[in-house]
This record gives sequence, structure tokens and C-alpha cells, in this order.
Amino acid sequence: MKKVDLITGFLGSGKTTFLKNYVKYLVSKGEKVGIIENDYGAISVDLMLLHEELGDLCQIGMIVAGDMDCYRRRFKTKLISMGMMGVDRIIVEPSGIYDVDEFFDILHEEPVEGKYEVGNVIAVVDSVMETEMSEDSKYILSTQTADAGIVVFSKTDLLQGELRKSLNQTIIFLNNILEENKCNRRYNLISATEGPVYINEKKDIIAGDRALFGEAEYKLISECGYKTESYLKKHISDNNKYRSLFFYNLKIKKESIEKMTGELFEASHTGHIYRIKGYLKIDNNWYELNITPQKSEINIQKEGQEVITVIGEDMQEKTIVDIIGRYSESDDFIHGKTSHLSH
Repeated sequence: MKKVDLITGFLGSGKTTFLKNYVKYLVSKGEKVGIIENDYGAISVDLMLLHEELGDLCQIGMIVAGDMDCYRRRFKTKLISMGMMGVDRIIVEPSGIYDVDEFFDILHEEPVEGKYEVGNVIAVVDSVMETEMSEDSKYILSTQTADAGIVVFSKTDLLQGELRKSLNQTIIFLNNILEENKCNRRYNLISATEGPVYINEKKDIIAGDRALFGEAEYKLISECGYKTESYLKKHISDNNKYRSLFFYNLKIKKESIEKMTGELFEASHTGHIYRIKGYLKIDNNWYELNITPQKSEINIQKEGQEVITVIGEDMQEKTIVDIIGRYSESDDFIHGKTSHLSH
């Protein structure tokens, strides 16, 4: 049977960055890899990023889904088509708001049951995430890590002070929300005193500078498997709670980007913005934006498509549109919205 890996993680945790490095490792070991990207908009910024960097190495497809029945049908169809392309391993990167149980359920439904099996469940967790999270967000994070074979901590370069101590504080927070969600899963703290790569005793936590991950680290990740833990099931009914706002045809000066994004993150009346990503064309150059409250990356790319996505929780659409409009040199930009909720 063909193995299917799930790379899950909360909004803005760094799933796509990890996925690119993970795929390059698998390809270097001779595996034929397929990627299924799950997004909720007409244009997927992450899909463009993957095509640009991995398009020559593997098969890449996207599911644009609305309701869960539609998602199930399209997911199974995409699995079958990927399998027919002769891939050895399929990697699924869903939205940051995703019910992991759906992944397990779909692989046990016709016509994919018996042809595909769960390989690894890898949870990417932001090591500098805010602990002042909403109850819904804590619930989602707990479901993403309850069954993970391994948790990969991202953004460790942004941690201040002693790295191991900071990582262990995040692990304690993770264990606390698992307990709150009536889940018995617990992660051991990291006891090693030296880096640059930190792995706990159970080898289900790995952290450190990913540029220094080598054969041993990626082998551990690629063989991590998954767990089957029970937890208290919760239904999130507000389809507007987690959203993406899409902006097309923006004309913004390069020197204004950080001012605009800084205002969006800092303004208390915009809601909780997790990530701003996309492409802008400035002076005939394409710039890729990948910006979080902790880090801003603005890099020149060969190609792009003029779209900026603002991802967050309880976002105030009018306020965000007004702020972006003040920085745009064009009044004819277009914006839309989609829900990230897949429960």
C-alpha cells in the first residue's frame, strides 16, 4: 500500500517551510513523492511557493474545498490520481484549521481503503507561539498534536535566552492543553544540555536549527509513525472565526510593506492576525512576502501572482481593508474572504 503522510500544524506555524525540506530529503533517498495541498481560496500562495521550489522534484496538486462532503470526495479523487502517477509516498498539507480525525477516516473509506495507509503524522508547532490563545485555538492545537508521531518545533531561531528552557516551557504548555482536552498524551521535556538539534527521550519532539537537520534527523521524522489517542471532541460552529482575507491587484511601495504589516499586527481592533503572505510586483520585480508577528521575510522571486493573504482569528474585515487601502497606491484592488474551518 502507498503511504500517506499528514503534516499538520496551526495557522502560521511553518508547515510549508518544513514540507519543502522534508520532501527534498525523501527525494534524495530515491522516493517518488506527491504533495496534496488543501486550501480554501481560488489562489493558493503556498501552492505557488511549492511549485517554484519543488515543481521539478515531485507531483503537486491542490484541493479547493468548501463543505466536508466535497472535501472528502476531492481528497479521495486526488489520492487515486496521485497513486496512478506512480508515487511512493503522498504528503498531505491541510489548512491550519483541520480535524485530524477526518484524515484517518477518509483512508478507511472506499475506494481508497486497502490501497493507501497512514504513514506519518507530523505536527509542526510554533516554538514562539503566544500562550494567550482562545479556547478554540487551544483545542485545535491539542487535536493536531494528540496523534502525532513527532512534533517538529519551528522558528527556534526567534527564541530568546536559553533555548532548551524556552522549548520546555512550550512543551509544558502543550501538555497542559492536552490535559484540558481530556487527552492522555504527554510529551517528555528535553533533557539534553547542548544543541544545535534537541530531541527528547521518547524521540517524539525535535527542535533546533533546521538548516542543521541531517540524515539522522530526517530519518527519525520519516519513520515517526503516528499515535491513536482519544480526546474530548468539540464542535466549532462559527465559520467566520478562522478566515483568510485575499487582496488582489495591490500596488504598494517596498518601503511601505513593513509599516503596513506592522500596523495590521499591532492594531488591537484588527483581530488576531497570525500570518500575512503572498506576492507583490514592485518596479518589475516579484517579491514574496511571508510575515508573522515575530518575523518578516520579503524576498525577490522569479515569478509570482499579485495576491496577498491575511490569515487570522476573529479578524475585523473592514478595519483590515481600511488599513491596507491607506497603503495601496491603487484604489481598484479587490478583496475576498474564505473560511478555514473544516470541522
